[in-house]
Amino acid sequence: MEKKSNECPGVRRRKILLYGDVNLDVMDGSAVWLVSLAQVLSKTASDVYVLLKTEPKTATLLKPLEDVSGLQIYYPKNPGSESDSQTLTPRAAASRLKQIDEEINADILIARGQAVSFEIAKHPELIKKLWSYITDLPYPITDVSSQELEDLEALSAKCRRLFAQTEEARSYLESIAPSAAGKTVLLSPMVPDEFFFNMTSEKPRAEKSRSVSLVYAGKFAENWRTLEMCALATDRTVYQTEIFISMIGNKFQKAVDSEWPEHMRNALESANVAWHGVLPRSETIKHVAEADYGLGWRAPLLDSSLELSTKALEYAAAGTPPIINRTAMHESIFGVNYPLFIEKDSTEEVLNVIVNSFENIDPIRRSAQNAVRRYSFTESANRLEGYFQRGEVESKQFGAPRTFLVAGHDLKFAGELVETLETSGDFEVIYDEWDGLNSHDDAKSFNMLRSADVVFCEWAGNNAVWYSHRVSVDQKLFVRLHGFEAYADWLEDIAIENVEKMFVVSEHLKRRVIGRTGWDESKLVVIPNALNVPDLNRPKILGHQFRIGLVGMVPFLKRPDRAVDVLEKLLESDNRFTLHVRGRLPWEYSYVWRKAREQEAYLALFSRIGGSALLKQHIAFEPFGADMGSWLRKIGWILSPSNRESFHLAPAEAMASKAVPLVWEREGARQIFSDQFVVDNSDAAAERILELVKDRRSYERAGDDAFKHVSQFDQQQVHSRLLAALTSLS
Repeated sequence: MEKKSNECPGVRRRKILLYGDVNLDVMDGSAVWLVSLAQVLSKTASDVYVLLKTEPKTATLLKPLEDVSGLQIYYPKNPGSESDSQTLTPRAAASRLKQIDEEINADILIARGQAVSFEIAKHPELIKKLWSYITDLPYPITDVSSQELEDLEALSAKCRRLFAQTEEARSYLESIAPSAAGKTVLLSPMVPDEFFFNMTSEKPRAEKSRSVSLVYAGKFAENWRTLEMCALATDRTVYQTEIFISMIGNKFQKAVDSEWPEHMRNALESANVAWHGVLPRSETIKHVAEADYGLGWRAPLLDSSLELSTKALEYAAAGTPPIINRTAMHESIFGVNYPLFIEKDSTEEVLNVIVNSFENIDPIRRSAQNAVRRYSFTESANRLEGYFQRGEVESKQFGAPRTFLVAGHDLKFAGELVETLETSGDFEVIYDEWDGLNSHDDAKSFNMLRSADVVFCEWAGNNAVWYSHRVSVDQKLFVRLHGFEAYADWLEDIAIENVEKMFVVSEHLKRRVIGRTGWDESKLVVIPNALNVPDLNRPKILGHQFRIGLVGMVPFLKRPDRAVDVLEKLLESDNRFTLHVRGRLPWEYSYVWRKAREQEAYLALFSRIGGSALLKQHIAFEPFGADMGSWLRKIGWILSPSNRESFHLAPAEAMASKAVPLVWEREGARQIFSDQFVVDNSDAAAERILELVKDRRSYERAGDDAFKHVSQFDQQQVHSRLLAALTSLS
């Protein structure tokens, strides 16, 4: 298929190379996904290049792409190749993608499938462009091998982004592959806009005395209850209602019962069942829109699936409300009171749902359609465009890329900045990772320094001391000071005259550093900590307003005892509250546990908790993890009771999730978090929680206010300021 241009003069369009490990001759969810995503991507500011896994025998599923502008189809066989293969293996697909990329120089590579993603990871020039969509995640965790986990973590660390279909899938992926945290975005099922145009007020209303039409579109599988669906037509006489069923599809999944496929075929040919086989999507829409109900019934063992059925969304979009299992995922979309939930796994239950909903079918279908509008092609394209734009950086175009050296013992805060630098195309980034705050390979550091144009010291530790005494006059040195360094013995050993700029995270920290060192104020620039706000802004789960979070309890100046004070006060009024303490325990930090006063304070705190049956039941100590976005879904309140903080990232992250923060009065608290969220003491914090939890609207308003306030720290804005400083080179 030739590429149809939709280029506009003067507008730079990104190039997206798309591959799905799917067969377009078989109508199933994966085939529909590939075509749908190609259509949706074409609605973004992108030209789309699609590589097919197989040479299609029919053009049924490809037909919607014929008139899509800015799209080009590539087939498995390279025209210049002597290979006769018409089906790509994962390894062959990665090689073919490399060939195409050499031709078009894609900005983004989207690939679906674990095996092909792992093969792409073997190509350095491709992996940095890869947005990997792994629907075949190994699940549950008990069935995952250590090698699978290792490969998935390596892929997550190297690729540009990962897609997950649902919040549940994203949380699971981030829990088994920590490097996926902060890099995973949602790619929800996509429903053509035209589905939403098919519901009209003239659609006949179901009556108990007339026939009822049902529709199913998708693969035929034992656990998808497609055989039982056909039986609905034979059970109709019990309810004095004639039922007709339209079945659309041609893929028969293997079953435990070897005779099941034959039984399924026989059922498709029975009375009152119309089997249409594979249909173009336009005709599928017509059949779906004409039916009274869509069938999304599945076996209970699939209720814990991490995936969401596209068909259920399509049915609802077309004004044909789906009959579906009651699951948490479905409740989050259609509401807990949706009347077409199946509570039991039986044809009798499905028939009961139909009969009991006849009289209210019109408002049900309107409500169902409104519930799924966010999955339309147009809204999906808007979300993807937002993802892509956040990952794009305007190049300063200095000519040849400058070598940017990142040096430090802990580079976790530098990850997004480094990605920004690499994306700009202005820098080649290299790393001098120190073994510890004071430990590094001297010879290695010298060699790296010689090749660098710009040096960025993450943390103002001994790395900053070492480099500040060795940079040459034609090199630029930047240092980022986070907090603890302001109290360190070595701070004044930094040769500040050789530092271009030192970045600090807050105004009060800047004042403290200047007061101690007497350095020229112009050397210090305030750039706050950066947050990935969209990643942290995820839907809350049930009961979050009674869960209080505390992230980090070491050292004791973070005052975990104050958090326990708050919980005790709350439990006097309401025993639904729980405190969730996330982070490492004090004895996991040997340098802290060796200090007698620190150890004494923690032992007293744990003795207090252990001596109270009530506290033990309402406090959970949870391990440190990279998946903050996932963890914050259950948290409604976040405490920041520290005596001293340079910024305190944890409550800011929680505010991005719309959790309500409570920050104890201290230096800089009001400047960073605003007066609204600062409290004088633990009693005031508890009173604030009890006051807001009684009024849902006031609580939600406080969460919205927190989100709006913390949006100023979004990494797109912060990194733009940081990048401007780093690239203002003479």
